Order: sequence, then C-alpha cells, then structure tokens
Amino acid sequence: MKVRISVIIPVFNKEDCIRKTIESVLNQSYKNLQIILVDDGSADSSLSICREYEKRDYRVLALHQENKGVSAARNKGIDAAEGEWISFIDCGDYIEPSYYEKVVADLLDDSLDVICTTVYKEQSNGKYQREIPQAEKRVLSREAAIRMMLNRECMTISANDKIYKRKICARFDETITHNEDALFCYEMLKGSNRILLDSDIQYYYTYDENSVSRMKFSKKQMSIVRAQNKIFEDICRNFSQLYPDAIKNYMQSLLMCLSLAIKSGYEESSDIKMIQWKIRKVVVEYLKSDAARGYKILAIVSSLSLRWFKWMNK
Repeated sequence: MKVRISVIIPVFNKEDCIRKTIESVLNQSYKNLQIILVDDGSADSSLSICREYEKRDYRVLALHQENKGVSAARNKGIDAAEGEWISFIDCGDYIEPSYYEKVVADLLDDSLDVICTTVYKEQSNGKYQREIPQAEKRVLSREAAIRMMLNRECMTISANDKIYKRKICARFDETITHNEDALFCYEMLKGSNRILLDSDIQYYYTYDENSVSRMKFSKKQMSIVRAQNKIFEDICRNFSQLYPDAIKNYMQSLLMCLSLAIKSGYEESSDIKMIQWKIRKVVVEYLKSDAARGYKILAIVSSLSLRWFKWMNK
C-alpha cells in the first residue's frame, strides 16, 4: 500500500494567494495525498475557495473554525489527518512538483521520524534564494538535529519545511502566537530518534511584509520570549550536552526581542524589564560561550543599562 501524506494548509484571509498554494499540492507527481484546508475565520472569500476545491477533488477536505490563530488551525488539521505522515504548508508558499515523490523515496527507510527539506525564501526583489547552506544528505540523531536547529545550521526553525510521522506528531502550543514553529520543531525533534536531512527537496517561502523582523513590536510578540524560554529550560533539564548551543540561541532571541521592542517604541516597561531580567540571569554563563564578540558586548550592555543599549541600537 502506498504511503499517504496529510498536507495541512491553515488559511486566514488569503483569497489573493491561496490558489497558488493549493494548485502546487494538487499538481504533485505523487498523488496519494490528503489535503486539509483549515479556514481560521477568514473575512474574505478564502472559505468559499476552500469549499470550491473540496468539490473539485476528492482528496481535499475543507474545515472551518472561528478565528483562533494558526496554531489552533494546524491542530485542527492534525486531528483530521489520516495519513501516516503530516506536512504543513502556509498560504502563499508553494512546493516543487516532485516534492512528495522525493519524500516518499526517502521513506523506504521506515525508521525515519522526521524529514527536513530545504527552504528557498523569496527576497524583496521577487527572486528566491536558499535560506541555509546546502547540506550533505544524512540521518541525524535527536541531539545532533536539535543542535543544528539551535545554530540554524542546515536546518530552519520553520514547521513547514519538514515532514513528520503522524503517530509521534506533537501539537502546537495555542498560547504562543509568535515563534510557535520553533517550539513545535523542538518538541518534534525531541520526540524523534532518526531525522533525515535532504536538501534536494525544495519548499518555496513567499516574502511576507508582516514578518516579525518588519513588524512593529507588540504585546503578542512577547510570546517569542516565552517560546524560547520553554526551549532553553527543557534543554537544561534534558540535554545538558547541548547547553552551550542553547544559551547562545536563547540570548540572541532575548537580544532580538529587546532590540525590536526598543526600536518600535514599545511602552510596556514591565515587559522590557522582564527581558532585561532574563538576560541578567544568564549573561555570566553566556560570556563563557563561543558566541561572537559583538553579541557578548550587547549582552553586557543590555544587562547593565537599557539607556546604553538603546543608544547602541540607534
């Protein structure tokens, strides 16, 4: 019997680009797919488009819920999944025509738990560029995979460029509105024994004007701190050998959030002080790491004075 893959596509107000994503899945050379479209309370015609495709192709299932966020939409898709493997795609993104054919070829090794593909990210000029360097095709242990994820070495923190064995699939934390992918990927890698890197399988990520790096900092983005704190504390408890990598990733996430908050003129002083407090808790250990000198200077300055940190971020 052929392997069946459940493809989960969360949808929210994407009438302008949803067709491109769905068509890229329907036109796959590998056909044994379940395509789950989860409308997250769209106010435009997205739900109608989903139902249109459900009528056109027996493989498509259109679901609807009140607006609860992308994590809840993905979880609803996981609940409806019937395939042995699960894949996520965001609206606007697309995959190469042989994406799942290549995945299934890799699944001849039935001991795999996760397959990591390669992301080509759209630049502001409309061209696509590989987000991370090409890696040799190989199988990783959970510790090696987590280390790669922490260091963004041949692996992203996106949930979309990976394929997951359904019987061990984690769920998304619906209380985390930003960096939910990082937390999910960590939980998936933690629960896996064998992870395959295959840079020959290509996922195309569309340029998003509302990405975190271009968005004005808000209260919701404080969930980045909570997500990264969960990852860091869990690694400290369960993977002490990964501590040097974890503390670098954690500090850089804290510094990024602090910089975004200050540059955006974010006025919730208690949140900014909380980030500073978290930096102070780990700064001494961080200075023992092999982190870049510039990051170490920023860590020291931010732990001592927000005024000085703000001046350095002008």
